[in-house]
Amino acid sequence: MMTNYKRTNIKFLTVLYGMIEGFYCDLTMNKDEALFLDTWLLEIESSVYLDPLSLEIYNEARKFTQIFLSFPDGEPQGKILDELLTALEHLQDKIGEQLDKAIADCTVRDVNKNSSIIITNEFQGLCKGLIADGHIAIEEVRCLADWLDENAFLQDDPIISKFYSFFEENDVENLSSNGFERLKRLLVDFCGSDTEGNADGMALGESFFDLVDELNLNGKVVQLTGKFKYGSRKKCSELAISQGATVIDDFRLDLDYLIVGMFNSRDWLQQSYGKKIMIAKEYQAERNHKVKIISESQWVK
Repeated sequence: MMTNYKRTNIKFLTVLYGMIEGFYCDLTMNKDEALFLDTWLLEIESSVYLDPLSLEIYNEARKFTQIFLSFPDGEPQGKILDELLTALEHLQDKIGEQLDKAIADCTVRDVNKNSSIIITNEFQGLCKGLIADGHIAIEEVRCLADWLDENAFLQDDPIISKFYSFFEENDVENLSSNGFERLKRLLVDFCGSDTEGNADGMALGESFFDLVDELNLNGKVVQLTGKFKYGSRKKCSELAISQGATVIDDFRLDLDYLIVGMFNSRDWLQQSYGKKIMIAKEYQAERNHKVKIISESQWVK
């Protein structure tokens, strides 16, 4: 069976592999992207235990970012930039080899059970790499569209399906300025990046929540998930109860609202958007369930 320890290391490698693809799919890289990667790596170091081989990858990636960020006068350019991009490509190849070994070390049942999660983690990394500098170029849009096309089975994922819907409605080669902004917002909301320099600071953004005009919890059944800016889970439950809600721990058919805390839980064993959100999304899509998924900011003003 795939242990939590193995799963954690596989996720680290997979997200990093996808992130590197997002960085240089436009055949360049800048200091904002290198700083994003360095920040992400430092956040991983403080929250995840890596095995020796993953730690070797981690150290090589940090060495790369430190070299990239060491140039005092502007961005690395010309031959130096080419050499750095080549080094990054070699690092990605090394990650791919290590991933193959890590997955081969798992049983067939484990790989089958988790393969969609592995691909989803790569997509998470890809999106982080694409939006790392706060901009998205046409080459990056093409890369994203091609990746989604190659992994078409993910259109059944209740979260990632948002991206498929976007490209069904928009022509990649004739994307308007408004289209670029909408896609950028979708990427930021999916990645959980924030404006404070955190690479993994927030939960899903507003693009993935249901809109509720006037939220009234009186007489409603509520479930909480994630980490809340308002405070502890107990404090949040007390607030909801004071507003007339019944707070439950497990999904029930009479659930009215799933409220998602604005901070990521840092639970590297799950997908970035969590099991409770997945269950609620699946119930909405497959059973036409009434549950609404709302953000903490929609609830606590």
